Amino acid sequence: MNTSLPLAILLGVLTNPLSSPAQSIESAAVAREEYAIYSVALKALDEEFQYHTPELVISNPTIKGWALTKGSVQFVYPGPTGAPETFADYLQRNKTNRWLERRLDLNFKYEIVGIEEIKKLVNNFQPLPEWKEFSEKYRGAAGFVAVSRVGLNPPMDEALVYLSWQCGTLCGRGEAMLLSKPDGQWEIVNRSTVVVY
Repeated sequence: MNTSLPLAILLGVLTNPLSSPAQSIESAAVAREEYAIYSVALKALDEEFQYHTPELVISNPTIKGWALTKGSVQFVYPGPTGAPETFADYLQRNKTNRWLERRLDLNFKYEIVGIEEIKKLVNNFQPLPEWKEFSEKYRGAAGFVAVSRVGLNPPMDEALVYLSWQCGTLCGRGEAMLLSKPDGQWEIVNRSTVVVY
């Protein structure tokens, strides 16, 4: 009986970095923080609507957010402006997308919808016709929101995220949010509008 093949498989599994428990723990911790940050940011965005939207549509997967750098984001002074490590991590993480799951802690109804479905409903973002099909399918939604991956500093107590809200032809904006976790809870400490549609 040849025992070299099962031994080779076992060695491959044990030495494979993808199966490393440390990496899995780190990934789980990052995912947990990302969802907590998305929840805080989306609640803040909802509060800004003239009325609280009865439903929020969030596109899936995350967008590869704007290339936010210390020099490109104009956060309000004298508030915090973010550590260079937070911006570097943001840029690194946004080289890939994350498929969102229903793990958001929101006090209103939300749906996570594939971007391809959204494109069909809004005529691939063409100006005409208006977003009639989207509005009929998601009657309570004031457009849809896309989020970037979250950049974190090494101690994971500062975060940077980009949100894009689109509500129709020439309607919406993109915003960078800087968050801090002083007492174990994420809070927004600075914001910057990056683009207006």
